[in-house]
Amino acid sequence: DGTVLPAPRFSGSNGLAISPDGRRLLAADEGEVSCSESGVDGRLLFRFRPETLRLTDMTYTPDGSRILTLANLPGGRQSIKVWEAHSGALLQTLMGGQSRAYRLVVHPLSGELLVPGQTTRAWRLPTSQEKWSFRESAAGLNGAFWGQDDRVLTDRTGMGTALLDLERPDPRQQPIWEPGRRFKYAISVSTDGQLAALAELPAQSGRLALNTNRSVKVFRLTGDKVEEVHAFKVARNLRQLNLSPDGSLLYVAERQLLNSANGEQVARMNLPEVNATNAVAWLSNTRILTALTTVHSRGVEGSQEQLVVWDTAGKPLRSRDCPTPVNCLAARPGDSWFAEAGTDNMVRVRNADTLEVQREFRAHDGPIAAMVLHPTRPILATASDDQTVKLWDLETGRCLEEYFSPVGKINRLDISPGGKRLGCWADKLTRIWEPECLK
Repeated sequence: DGTVLPAPRFSGSNGLAISPDGRRLLAADEGEVSCSESGVDGRLLFRFRPETLRLTDMTYTPDGSRILTLANLPGGRQSIKVWEAHSGALLQTLMGGQSRAYRLVVHPLSGELLVPGQTTRAWRLPTSQEKWSFRESAAGLNGAFWGQDDRVLTDRTGMGTALLDLERPDPRQQPIWEPGRRFKYAISVSTDGQLAALAELPAQSGRLALNTNRSVKVFRLTGDKVEEVHAFKVARNLRQLNLSPDGSLLYVAERQLLNSANGEQVARMNLPEVNATNAVAWLSNTRILTALTTVHSRGVEGSQEQLVVWDTAGKPLRSRDCPTPVNCLAARPGDSWFAEAGTDNMVRVRNADTLEVQREFRAHDGPIAAMVLHPTRPILATASDDQTVKLWDLETGRCLEEYFSPVGKINRLDISPGGKRLGCWADKLTRIWEPECLK
C-alpha cells in the first residue's frame, strides 16, 4: 500500500520482522529488540532484551501472538526463546538445541518450528491462549478451584487470599468472598469440594516464622455461601497443607496429621534419617503417600529418594526406593494407581499397593514440577521447568494439548471440579485454560 517502514532505531541492526497483520515491526541489534508500529511515525511500543549476544534470527508465529528469537551461544549451543507479542514478556525457552543455526522456519498452518542446522530440530509450539490470567491482581503463589468450575481461591498481590468468580469480568465485583484478614494463606480443598483449609502464611520465611503460632481455618462452601466451621492455631510451618478426601484430617509439614476440627495431632509419620518431604497425596481417607529424601539433603552424595505409604496412625505400610528425585504426585482417592514425576522429565504410573511401575513415558524437556489428575477421566496434566503445561491421555500415552506455563517457579496445577478448566499457579502469573480435550 506504499507505507514506508521506519528505519531501525539501533545502529547496525541485524534483524527485522513484521507481524502477520503488518501492523508491527521488530528491529534487533546486539540482543535488544524494539517493537514499533509499522506506520510512518513508527511509534515505539516496547523493548525487550533476549540475549547479551547478537541475535541471528527472529520471527512471529502465524497467529501473531508470539515472537521467536534465535541466538548462537558459546560452545556451539543455540538459544531459542518465545515471547508474548503484545508485551515482550518471556514465555518459554526451548531446550535441546546443540548446534549452530541461523534461521527459524515456522509452518504457516500448524505453527510448528523448524530450526535447520548441523542438527535440525523441530518443536510443536503451544498456540492456545489462556482464557483468564492474573498478572497484577494475583501473585499466583497459591490457588485452587473450589466447589465449582468458576470459583477460584487464589492469592492477590497486596490483598491476600480471596475467592474469585471467573464469570465476572468486572473487577469491581471481585472478590466474591474473603477469609476476613488480608493475609496470604496456604490452601487445600477436600476432594468433594465442600471444605477448604486456609493456613496463614508468614510475611517472610525465617526461623521466627517457623516458631510462631499460625491461624488455620476450615470453611464450608454451599452454593454461593461460605461459612467458617473450624478454627485453631498451630505452632508449625504450614506451607505443606493437604486435607484428606473427606476433610476430616489435615496433613501439615514434618509429616504430621491433625484433626481438622481442632488442630490436635492425630499421628506423626516418623522414619529414620528423613531429610525432606517433597510431595504428598492422599490415596484414600486412611492412606497417605509421601515422596521423601532421606539420609542427606537432595543432591548430596549418599542421599536417597523414597516413596512411602502410611496409614493414618502414622505407620509406614510400604516403601520403595526411587532412582531419581520425585517432585510431584497425582492420585485420585480409591484408584488402584497413581502418577509420580520429577527431575528426569519422566512420568511414571505406579500400582498404589505395590508401588511398582506399570508404565512410564517422557513428558517434558525439563524437570516436572507439578501434576494433577482429571476428576473422572484418565487424563493427567503436567507442568515443567521447560515452561510448558501438557495434558496426557494415560491410556495411550498421547499428548492431547500443550500450553505455555507462567514464567517463574510453578507451584500448583489444578483441574476444576467439573473437569473443564485447567489452572496453573506460578510465582509471577496465574493462567487458566479451557482445553479442547476436556470439553
